[in-house]
Amino acid sequence: MNEGIATSIFDLFEIGLGPSSSHTIAPMKAGHDFLKEIRYLPAEVKKRAEDIEIILYGSLSATGKGHGTDRAVLAGLMGQHPHTCRSDFLDGLFTGDDALYRIDMEGHDVKLTEKSIVWKKGSHNYPFSNTLVIRLRGQKRVLFEKEYYSVGGGFLQWKGWNPPARGVPVYSYKTAAELKKIVDAQNIPVHELVIENETAITGMSGHDIREHIIRIIMAMESAVEGGIEREGVLPGPLGL
Repeated sequence: MNEGIATSIFDLFEIGLGPSSSHTIAPMKAGHDFLKEIRYLPAEVKKRAEDIEIILYGSLSATGKGHGTDRAVLAGLMGQHPHTCRSDFLDGLFTGDDALYRIDMEGHDVKLTEKSIVWKKGSHNYPFSNTLVIRLRGQKRVLFEKEYYSVGGGFLQWKGWNPPARGVPVYSYKTAAELKKIVDAQNIPVHELVIENETAITGMSGHDIREHIIRIIMAMESAVEGGIEREGVLPGPLGL
């Protein structure tokens, strides 16, 4: 078994909205995934559906309001993805107590309001602290539900999840010292080694890897420029 580093650079650098990868990005992915799931439900189940309930546990419940977890899940349910969702879209959600949203299940709509979010306090028995359960309900019954886990860094898992298959790195190392030995022995620049490993791990071509890296850099620059150009008070209670 290969024990070397098999983490993709795109696991480390991911485009998404703040303020938190675990509280914003992963919950939006959960909402986006749940939308796909309910759109594939049988027509007779869709017809009975009335609303969606979102139950937040652990830190998602304790600090999720300040991190926009409720808005992130709603955005995902509305078809938004962290890679492409605009911050102004997220900021415009749940701005009023009477806000009502219609979730398009393709052939049938269901409603979601701020009361659909349940901030569950206290401890729980789920395998990960940051757990959220999304339910499709109708006629006072749960028609479909899925249990999601925000495991950190924007990574999302769910009940029954299995890690995706990945390739084996061309150059296997576990420490920076081992990496340096490979670079010296093979007389290969670090960036070329990384590209070769990334191709082996992900199956992407060298061209596609470089293009994706450029998109990430552009997103970083855009975020900095946006922050410099804006004026006013930052969201949150500190009044900065």
